[in-house]
Amino acid sequence: MLSWLITSASMILLFFQNFRGVLYGIRVFFSMDKAFWKHVRTA
Repeated sequence: MLSWLITSASMILLFFQNFRGVLYGIRVFFSMDKAFWKHVRTA
């Protein structure tokens, strides 16, 4: 039972770290996208 608890806890931690990474990637992508479109409009 205890080992199962530890395994599930580590899996949840991994999931949240991954989720934060994905959110950060999306944010970076959108900021790059905005800068790109601004550059296209001024060109």
